[in-house]
Amino acid sequence: MRGGRRRLALAALALAMLALVADATLFAVRSLEGSVHAEPTWLIWYQDPGTPGVVTSIDGLEASATVEVPTGIVLEKRHAIYYDTFDQQPNFTSSPYCSGVLEWNQTGHYMVVNISALGWYYDRRYGVYQLPRWYCYFYPSSLDISSYVANGSGVYAAAIMWRNGYYYVGDWLRVGFAYANDTTWDSYLIGLRDEVLAGLTGDNANATAYYYNYSQGTYYVSLLNESSLPSGAYGFEGLYHHNMSAGIDFNAWDAGFWSIGLTVNSSSTLRALKAYINESYRFTPNRVGVGVDTEYIYAYTLDGLPYIYFDNFVVTVDAYPWLVNVTGLLPGWRVVLLNSTGGVVDEATAGSDGVASLSVWGYLIVPNASIEVYDDQGRLVARASFSYVVGGDVYRVERFAGRVLDIYSDLAQGFVTWLELVDTNCTLLDSGHVYIFLYNSSGAAAAPIEVVDGVIVSSSTGQVSAAPTGSGGSWLAGWIWATAYLPGGARCFVDLREVFEVAPGVYTYGRARIVFSAR
Repeated sequence: MRGGRRRLALAALALAMLALVADATLFAVRSLEGSVHAEPTWLIWYQDPGTPGVVTSIDGLEASATVEVPTGIVLEKRHAIYYDTFDQQPNFTSSPYCSGVLEWNQTGHYMVVNISALGWYYDRRYGVYQLPRWYCYFYPSSLDISSYVANGSGVYAAAIMWRNGYYYVGDWLRVGFAYANDTTWDSYLIGLRDEVLAGLTGDNANATAYYYNYSQGTYYVSLLNESSLPSGAYGFEGLYHHNMSAGIDFNAWDAGFWSIGLTVNSSSTLRALKAYINESYRFTPNRVGVGVDTEYIYAYTLDGLPYIYFDNFVVTVDAYPWLVNVTGLLPGWRVVLLNSTGGVVDEATAGSDGVASLSVWGYLIVPNASIEVYDDQGRLVARASFSYVVGGDVYRVERFAGRVLDIYSDLAQGFVTWLELVDTNCTLLDSGHVYIFLYNSSGAAAAPIEVVDGVIVSSSTGQVSAAPTGSGGSWLAGWIWATAYLPGGARCFVDLREVFEVAPGVYTYGRARIVFSAR
């Protein structure tokens, strides 16, 4: 009776296999004990995906691949077209009638706008000294932005700016960033219009954008837009270091003003102004720098003179000058930016796009900086040092990330597959991350095999389902994808077995060795 049941079971399995291969392709049966193990090597096979840095040797479902792994953290793109910490005296040009106003502080390494340089006069009617109203701007002599304007790019400027305390209640001044043409001397001034109030805090300020039409007269000024700052906001208070930025999108002709710390206990970046520049106010700037308009400045005595200062001046194209982006990360990985003493400038966690955005407000330019990258368990993945990290920079964590082997099939129906880790010597590495993913042709991935810092975190992937995408012929079922971060000079391998369940209880297997070699 038992032998009869066994013969019936074998007959049922044979019929199932015949149904699978109705196209007359034959499976080689290895075992009829329990599940059926078949070897349709001509129905499923590996193929070279042509990924740069990957060299393969393939025979059906037997494959080996050598993967070259780049290492370190590299500067991928610097969006700054000018940056200066003023450690050396810069070469700046002043607007007409403003010669001698801009000075370099050799001790503090910052720039000084001496608004008293054009002279005071004594107003006998009110018994005060008054400063003649003037508007000056100052720009790097070597910097020409005309090509970026013509291309419709966004051009941004940023600096740390402050004033001293020798101002009187009722003084008015405008301070910000000037976009100018050095032939017509027309300009835009985007920044703050500040009314000095009692004490060193509590000034009344608005974010403003002005158009100065020099051909119509030095102070032929049009207000493009004005925006009140939030309740409780600082103005341009004395001795308070302001992080300020302005920008113009020369495609949409939208201007903006941004800052941080404008309000008490606020650490968020605030876009305080948006101004559309209509056609009647448009010209082609070729310079960008810092501008000051002494709208109304008076003093009872000249014992202490008012000054304006700026430092760490940055100009970027198509990137905010207060952000640094790090790419090439896995979601959940953390990036830390350190200054020259090891202090944390900022830290951020990568999102699903693998990018972490770091704020450099308060610095804009970070000399002798370091970037550290940690995985989602807090383990150090990579670290690198740079002479300068500048707002707008994009850094990339070097790694290998790509397809190692493609999986093709001639089967008329789909199947389920997964990967198993058979052997590895990556466990001998004190540091390094190796992830092996399995994808189907729709881009759906299973949970990966993971070997991290010498520890096997996961020894198999989840299952994925593959199905034909067309009618007849061979089809891409999926691919094996690897992501690897290794220390320089490291080399290790993983031996994998891929299980294909081509029908319930019917299996075949692939085998692959992947060797990772860090350059």
